[in-house]
Amino acid sequence: MFDFKSEDEFLGKDTSLFVVSLDEHKRIEKHVRNELKTKGYMEIDTKFKRIDGTLFDGHMRINPVDPKYPGQGEIVSILDITKRKVAEEALKESEELYRNLFETALVGIWRVKIQDGRYLRSNLKCAEIAGVKSIDELLKKYKVSEFFSTDERKKIFTLLKAEGEISDFETHFKLKDGSTKHVLISAKMFSEKSYIEGVIIDITHRKQAEAALKESEEKYRNLFENSIEPVFTVDLEGNFTSINKAFEEMCGYSRDEMIGKNYSKFGNAESAERIYKAYNHLYRTGEPIKNLNYKMLTKEGEEITIESYVDVIRKGEKVVGFQGAIRDITERKRIEEQLFRAQKMEALGTLAGGIAHDFNNILATILGYASFLKNKADRSDRFYEGLSTIESSALRASDLTSQLLAYSRKGKLEIKPININRIVEEVYNFIVKTFDKSIKIKIKTENDLCAVEGDESQLNQVIMNLAINARDAMPDGGLLEIMTFSEIVEKETDMGYFSLDPGEYVCLKCVDTGIGMEEEIIKRIFEPYFTTKGDKGGTGLGMSVVFGIIKGHDGYIDVNSEPGRGTDVKVFFPASKKKEEILYKGLIETKSGSETLLIIDDEKSILSMLEGALMDYGYKVFSTNSGEEGVKIYKENEDKIDLVILDIKMPDMDGKAVFEEMLKINPGVRVLLASGFSEEEQHYDLLKSGAAGFIGKPFIVDKLLEAIGRIML
Repeated sequence: MFDFKSEDEFLGKDTSLFVVSLDEHKRIEKHVRNELKTKGYMEIDTKFKRIDGTLFDGHMRINPVDPKYPGQGEIVSILDITKRKVAEEALKESEELYRNLFETALVGIWRVKIQDGRYLRSNLKCAEIAGVKSIDELLKKYKVSEFFSTDERKKIFTLLKAEGEISDFETHFKLKDGSTKHVLISAKMFSEKSYIEGVIIDITHRKQAEAALKESEEKYRNLFENSIEPVFTVDLEGNFTSINKAFEEMCGYSRDEMIGKNYSKFGNAESAERIYKAYNHLYRTGEPIKNLNYKMLTKEGEEITIESYVDVIRKGEKVVGFQGAIRDITERKRIEEQLFRAQKMEALGTLAGGIAHDFNNILATILGYASFLKNKADRSDRFYEGLSTIESSALRASDLTSQLLAYSRKGKLEIKPININRIVEEVYNFIVKTFDKSIKIKIKTENDLCAVEGDESQLNQVIMNLAINARDAMPDGGLLEIMTFSEIVEKETDMGYFSLDPGEYVCLKCVDTGIGMEEEIIKRIFEPYFTTKGDKGGTGLGMSVVFGIIKGHDGYIDVNSEPGRGTDVKVFFPASKKKEEILYKGLIETKSGSETLLIIDDEKSILSMLEGALMDYGYKVFSTNSGEEGVKIYKENEDKIDLVILDIKMPDMDGKAVFEEMLKINPGVRVLLASGFSEEEQHYDLLKSGAAGFIGKPFIVDKLLEAIGRIML
């Protein structure tokens, strides 16, 4: 026990060597004396020390050799109890652990007597669930039957008797204040010991959370189903897992037809690739997809444009799918494209008008000098023919700028009620003689047709351009029909480039049996300089001029065509209740004059031409290229100046400002307005304010002299 090799080695050793310390040895000795006196023997558990210094637990018993004579010595027996001590410590630790678990458990632990249901044991959590202040109160004052309804109590007891135990039995726990808790009970009956043991778990919060979750899911389901926006979910492979009613209505497919199918099955390859890239980016970054546009095919085969918002579906931290809402923006895209086309046409119109204005100023000088020199030359003069050629070429160039101004809707218009049937007949009489005989031409006009308020020359140009286009589309001959009729539009109608408002219209229709056009060409036919004739001729201005004129007359145009099936062009003009009046103006004979004129124009070349030509015809002339200088000259020579020829478009001080200053000097001032860029509203305003007349650039000298002669009458 003490690891001595022999009895001889052990005998004679001091007993203090075999205990932990001298203090422990003294304590044992004292204890021995006291115990022997009182009981006649002594027993003690203590630590003993082996010869190598290691310790072990031992139980020591001391008896006197002769109880009658205690001083004769003691018999000492020592038992190594190390294993027993280890077992006792383990048991103690286990009991401590059980006690801690029992007292600090997050579930209620209890034991009740089978006979009367009184609590025999309980931990603090059980008391808390029961709504009492302490364990002691629960054990002394309550029976388990008080916390259950009669039916529930019977049900629990019946199950225990039948099965011997119950597990996760869900029931209601009634408290003294009348409230109830949802609880789970697991218990076992020990009949031989006359008690039942078990645990009780308060699941009230869990049940409330489940109810809230159920309510939330119900709300989400209702929102999902009743949303006016199409809503969907797909898995990570892009297979549909759910769609709502709005989605079904939009695409025409039922849930059964879409669930489990991949999104790529419902669109073209380009759209599928776009969706794949967007979803892949969403999966990697977690950034929601906003305004993803792509094409989708409905069940009827119609291609619609979709705008979508998509986010991920997560379970915990894991992405398990995608959810989103889509919108059919086909109509919006059509309107945006329509607006873009209209804005493009407007921008091109502004550009065309600006070019025409600058070009007219150049032509004004060329045409003015050519007509002036031609009037001075004799017909037999060797320069006469050359001057005539210059004049006619300049006039043709002027016609081109007129077309540009018509396209930009800034040309000079003389608006009056016009019988469009008369214009159709005039065009017919011309084209039936000039078009190739292989083209058969028919006209069909409606009697008693309402008038159209417009410019006669421009309406003539519309019909002529449409007829020429039809002719060029029938190189091998065909049929051209020109028709007029009235039409009432009941509701707003989309016409591609703009919408047709409700109302009564006079319609012009040109139908040919020519080669027709593809959709992409139809989209561009109103663009200036766009032509399909290549090197066979054509300026590309014909249809753009038609568009500008029709728009300037508050009208509408619709073009329908297919390759090989001809073209149908329908033009709408607002009907007028006014009647056409055909007026004839007598010509004023061109003559010289002696009046004094003030010419104000920012183009020095035009000033020089006008000054020389008018002086040659006997007029006295002041001239300047500055509006401010013109006002100064007029103020200083008001009594001498009979007429002011005033350019409207000038830098710094324009014609309108100059005219207003002159009116302050002399309310009766006579002014002839001139411009190569006719802004109708501004002209009308100035004419209403007292301007004597208007002449558009470029002009020949005879026309200017005629205009001056009319004013000076």
